[in-house]
Amino acid sequence: MRERKIRLFLKGKSENKIHPYLYKNSVDLWLMGCMYQGMMMFNDELELVNRLTEEVNSNSSFDEYYIKLKKGMVWSDGKPISSQDILFSLELILSPSAPKELAYYLINIDGAEAYKSAISDQIDGIKLISPEEAIIKLVLPDPFFKQRLLTPIVPSHIYSHIDHKDFFENNYKESYISCGPYILTAKKNDSFCFEQNPHFHLGCPKIQNMEISLGDSEDLYNKIRNDEVDFAEITYEDAEFIEGNIPNFNDNFELHALEKPLINFLIFNHNNQLLKNKNFRKAIAHAIDKQTINDKLYGGYAENLDQYYSKLLGKYKGDKIVEYQFDIDYSKEIIKAEKDLPRNLQLRLGCNISNTRQHKMAQMVTNQLEKIGIKIELIRFKGGYDWKTDFLEDKLDMFILEYQHLISPDPSKLFAANSFFIELIKWKCPENEKLISALSVDDKDGYRQWSNFISDELPVLFLFSPLELQFIRKSIYNLKPSPRGLLWNIHELEIL
Repeated sequence: MRERKIRLFLKGKSENKIHPYLYKNSVDLWLMGCMYQGMMMFNDELELVNRLTEEVNSNSSFDEYYIKLKKGMVWSDGKPISSQDILFSLELILSPSAPKELAYYLINIDGAEAYKSAISDQIDGIKLISPEEAIIKLVLPDPFFKQRLLTPIVPSHIYSHIDHKDFFENNYKESYISCGPYILTAKKNDSFCFEQNPHFHLGCPKIQNMEISLGDSEDLYNKIRNDEVDFAEITYEDAEFIEGNIPNFNDNFELHALEKPLINFLIFNHNNQLLKNKNFRKAIAHAIDKQTINDKLYGGYAENLDQYYSKLLGKYKGDKIVEYQFDIDYSKEIIKAEKDLPRNLQLRLGCNISNTRQHKMAQMVTNQLEKIGIKIELIRFKGGYDWKTDFLEDKLDMFILEYQHLISPDPSKLFAANSFFIELIKWKCPENEKLISALSVDDKDGYRQWSNFISDELPVLFLFSPLELQFIRKSIYNLKPSPRGLLWNIHELEIL
């Protein structure tokens, strides 16, 4: 019998920023997720529930929240988890050195803006009332504030002596003291070794050790053939290759196609006079053959979108969605009817070439738009380059973007009037601001109305919500598959 160890494989490379406030790619997000916990979490029914907290309540006006941590919790080094860790974590996220987008959801805390701007050295709206309790006061009512508490907290006793600027520039000695189900004990090249965290607040994981290996598709196929892997996320191309080239795969593994909180869309720069025209945007929508792109890039394992909410959040989808059917002739008619358009239609489309699928999608979109007379300059960016600067400076007109909505129907991070995303695309729409400001947690009709509106207004072109393919060895049980994945309850998993 082999060692009681679960062996995970992830495609890609680590940037060695394995921290909830520093990670830059999906690999480091995975590694971080094994080690840290948020105050709140989504369960397998996608309900927001307590995680590190015992209780989170608001007043009737949703501008003050009481937070109580579970008693007796400790970090992996045995030090108590306390309300001081909440305060420190929020101060770190809101520090002047932290990226603007990291602080967005928390800037509504009373005093956060002054602290972020270095006007004040404390956040007035956070009060600690005991080692387990805190009160957070907000400037404006926010019925969604519990969702802001999905953000993991970090140990203040490890990081409080580090200058915030040095922290965000990664100029400090790494520490892996954490509170998740597993503790990172060793890393070498593309392999990361973990041991069960005996202090984990939901109970010590039943599987003692975990190993995460990184690599490319060939590395994965070899590990499958050599019986060296138990779990992996795979691409649609991987699934096709495995089916045709690795005998007995289905005897040992089970493949799951899971809905996930990811959407991708084509963003428009509304400073461009062509894209400011809603009818021109609709012509673009009808010129994109989503099903062909879906079949070629996702093997059909994606949902075609015409608005913000995928099936995962289908109960918030409106009943008057505009379906932009692929129709080249109709697209040309729309353009022909717009008499004020220039004779030469030219746009600059950006894409991240580090993301192979995004690059291929941009090439397909380019070819499809040129069929309706729009000349596209395809501008390719490597992963480390901040394309957003070019977009803000109007050097780009469109960009293919991926976005994780964290299983929340709240669209405010993207589409609220003061969001960085609205600043990026430069779309000013009073009706959108009015609809979003009126939303509340249980207002499904409000979400549906906004969904109808955003589908018709088309400030961006929604494209797909890809399914996530994961396989796991059949000898591992106690699985509870959900949009959170196969390992969200990893502490409960066992090996036969």
